[in-house]
Amino acid sequence: MDIRSLEEHELTGWCVRQGQPAYRGRQIYEWLWKKQVRNLDEMTNIPKDLRARLCEDFSLRPLREIQTSRSADGSEKVIYSLHGGAVLEGVLIPSKSDDQRVTACVSSQVGCSLRCAFCATARIPFGRNVTAGEIVDQVADLNAKSEAEHGRRLSNIVYMGMGEPLANYDEVVRSIRLITADNGLAFSPRRITLSTAGLVPEIRRLAGEKLGIHLAVSLHSAIERTRRSMMSSARTYDLDEIADAVRSWRKETGDIVTFEYLLLSGVNDTPEEHAALLRFARALPCKVNLIEYNSVVGIPFTGTSEGAINSFAQGLRDADVTVTVRHSRGKDIDAACGQLAARKIS
Repeated sequence: MDIRSLEEHELTGWCVRQGQPAYRGRQIYEWLWKKQVRNLDEMTNIPKDLRARLCEDFSLRPLREIQTSRSADGSEKVIYSLHGGAVLEGVLIPSKSDDQRVTACVSSQVGCSLRCAFCATARIPFGRNVTAGEIVDQVADLNAKSEAEHGRRLSNIVYMGMGEPLANYDEVVRSIRLITADNGLAFSPRRITLSTAGLVPEIRRLAGEKLGIHLAVSLHSAIERTRRSMMSSARTYDLDEIADAVRSWRKETGDIVTFEYLLLSGVNDTPEEHAALLRFARALPCKVNLIEYNSVVGIPFTGTSEGAINSFAQGLRDADVTVTVRHSRGKDIDAACGQLAARKIS
């Protein structure tokens, strides 16, 4: 059994059954999550005979970095190998401005269980869900890179890598608790954003977890026929259901949702689409994040021009919708939005 599948109380119970004091469970837990030990024998304040029993009863399976690519803009894409041979990708993104921010983009699935038409990850077979430990490993590794290369800790963590986080609900929620816990990585939950394609029941459930994180919902169109052509989840949950879930999130958490809107030339950047988005956004407590699309080989979409993106954004701002524009980072190493598609490296 992977030792990191156990909660702290379960480790404590195991220690007591070995005739050890209960506090040994807390010590082991902190070695695993706060100190990010890679080998059970490294737990130096745990008695040698107890470490031997740990090695007999449990395994420790951290992910392993196998390749890193650096973009001209300073972003890095890291390919990780998981237990069993699967691979996934994480991204480290230093800010282009002087505000000292460094963001980690982490993956929650090997491949993706959804089928968004514009996304490279959707074109590879779904492998499996990523464990909480493997998610925490990504954060810990990217944080170590940030400290070594940029002289500062991660400022933001986004669940926007490979996979749909809410389709791996239990492991993702557990990973957030570990990342934010004092005896874990001790990051502020206000620095974490989870991005979902709009799994409505899970959004409502997540609101009740009281995690203190931000939520982003991939919208991409406020016209049903367009959204359904782009996103498989839109065939299950319509715009009215998304709107209700957003209102519920606001009521439960006090936080407003960010709608992510990937601009595709001739698809969702038309005057009709702009008007629909304007109506939808003005009726809800939300922000809109317009995203520059990054071309993917074999996918027949092109991104909206920079000038058209700016005009689209200004039209929303003129109607008092809060808008940000996210430009591509790391696209020369296939690390930008929609491009992550790790395959096994021979």
